[in-house]
Amino acid sequence: MTIQEQADMIIAYLQENGLNHDQMLEVISLARKKLEAIKAEEQLNKPNKQIKIFEE
Repeated sequence: MTIQEQADMIIAYLQENGLNHDQMLEVISLARKKLEAIKAEEQLNKPNKQIKIFEE
């Protein structure tokens, strides 16, 4: 399934649940903010790959 098809499915789902265009835009905006927060949290939890320099 393409990204466009997935987007169409999400829009159809929101329409089936009786949301108007403004409500759909708000839902999508909130979902995007949540996804960005999840991504930021994952970046914070990534192991830090620093090069260690040892003195001889």
